[in-house]
Amino acid sequence: MNYRIKKVRIQSFKTQKKENKTKVIEMRLKHIDQIMDFKSTVEKLGKKLQSNKSPNSYN
Repeated sequence: MNYRIKKVRIQSFKTQKKENKTKVIEMRLKHIDQIMDFKSTVEKLGKKLQSNKSPNSYN
């Protein structure tokens, strides 16, 4: 195999590897965003439930 062809293939492989890493990082960031949105929703719900709780309740 020609040296140039090998070099191009290696460079192509490196580029593909970087793109795959980028995709994985993007997926992880999306998951973190979803988790943070869920956390925020749960916290808001908890505050709402606490504010609706009457001081004389036995729960």
